Amino acid sequence: MDITRANFTETLPIVSKAIDESSFICIDGEFTGLTNHRYNLTSYDSPEERYLKLHSNTENFMLLQFGMCTFSWKEDEQKYQVDAFNFYIFPFRSSFPGVPDRIFSCQASSLDFLTLQDFDFNKAIKEGIPFLRPSEEASVRSAIEEKQAYRQSTYKSPGVFALATLTNPSSKGPSTPITDQKTKDFTEKVVAKIKNFLENTEDSEIVLEPCNSYLRKILFENIPAAFPGKILVESRTDEQTHQRHIVVVRGASASLQKERNLQAKVKEESNLEEAVGFSKIVKKLSQSQKLIVGHNMLLDVFYTIQQFVCPLPDVLEEFKSLVGCVFPKLLDTKLMGSMLPFRDLLSTTALGDMNARLREPPFQPPDITVPGKYNVGSTKSQDSNLHEAAYDAYVTGSAFLSMVNYLKSFQTNKKILTSFSSLCSLISPYVNKVFLMRSFDIPYLNLSGPDLSPCRDHVFHLEFPALWKSNDLRQLFSPVGQIHISWINETQCWIGLHNKTQTKNVKSLVSGNSNDSFRLRTYKEYQ
Repeated sequence: MDITRANFTETLPIVSKAIDESSFICIDGEFTGLTNHRYNLTSYDSPEERYLKLHSNTENFMLLQFGMCTFSWKEDEQKYQVDAFNFYIFPFRSSFPGVPDRIFSCQASSLDFLTLQDFDFNKAIKEGIPFLRPSEEASVRSAIEEKQAYRQSTYKSPGVFALATLTNPSSKGPSTPITDQKTKDFTEKVVAKIKNFLENTEDSEIVLEPCNSYLRKILFENIPAAFPGKILVESRTDEQTHQRHIVVVRGASASLQKERNLQAKVKEESNLEEAVGFSKIVKKLSQSQKLIVGHNMLLDVFYTIQQFVCPLPDVLEEFKSLVGCVFPKLLDTKLMGSMLPFRDLLSTTALGDMNARLREPPFQPPDITVPGKYNVGSTKSQDSNLHEAAYDAYVTGSAFLSMVNYLKSFQTNKKILTSFSSLCSLISPYVNKVFLMRSFDIPYLNLSGPDLSPCRDHVFHLEFPALWKSNDLRQLFSPVGQIHISWINETQCWIGLHNKTQTKNVKSLVSGNSNDSFRLRTYKEYQ
């Protein structure tokens, strides 16, 4: 099901029910960018370095599509039912105080990739579901409550000033003094227009021309005083142009004031609910405490928290604590597929290829009621849906259940596992560990414990002239055998020895080389 701003409110109960009834939930995201090249990932980043490099990307790019599939065990049918939801997301467009006008970047390669997958950018931008972080929601709610309190107090005491107040700054009262002739002329012109509206028309209201915030303040404070007991003054925003207008409503009885106050309050609170938007889904996922499954999901977690919860902290351990509060149970199928016993049975952990292999012996594909949109006849037609967020989430769940079935085949109890508690003993080695891409010897980030700290005595940091190429580096290290090169930039790289026993010979190799145009340090020395 595609969900946009137009149908979000009506489908929210359906999504909430699916989350409540699910055994586990799979997610996937599509972004405007992935990697900022200023922060080049290397094979020998420490977990802290990798976190800070990835953290830098979330401030520049945005999640535009969020896919979610709920997997619910149906006892009567003895199979899983899958409900697929594809959310299109875009920042809230409003003049609400405290809501930033978000600026985000687009990476050309990412947009090109999404274009090749027929991603509908018009749907995302024009119909995308808005969102607010909890802190932004609180700020807006506070501003609305303050506005409502001010409006109520103003209508209870609509003013005691005569028209002279508009042109006589010395008059006592709450109004902002009018000191310049241009503002006086503008205000008198508006008063004359309202007077004509009251005396010569039967219209219920009149919409004044747009003006700046200072002039709106002047009018709000002075117009009621000029027509005591005769009018109400309101502020409205045009939904098409987003311009704010002052509207003067005929009549100022207590019942009318109360009715207009209530209408304004209902509209403001409705607008706020709409503005919170997709953040409600993230909050529901968090409150459910369900197992959240993804594939190569670190960036999915990054963007989800950064965009809908709060800015990411600058310290890795604080990030781990934050993730534990928001999503306490995570599982990454890319990591699961790259660990025992699966790594010896899978030639690749790319999502589509891995899922296809997991449908063949010795694996047993799960019995699933496939969502109608994805219930297609051939593998080829299924593959055409890859990289649509909801479909990737569905494939991730299918692959996960195939791996669970394989693990279950080694147990004597063949009962189908339908909840996290029943899955726990089988999948505990994989929970809260997310795959680290492009990492040579630290395969995952451990979100609920200390990270791996491999010995890197065989790893060296090398600085060299910009003209050097890979062949120059391999030739330099040829006496100690094959090497792994991980580029940092055009003049620096990491060198990892394939034959670790040759580590002790590297320094003698360098000292015996007459070329002094490079600098070599051990991993510890560089750190």
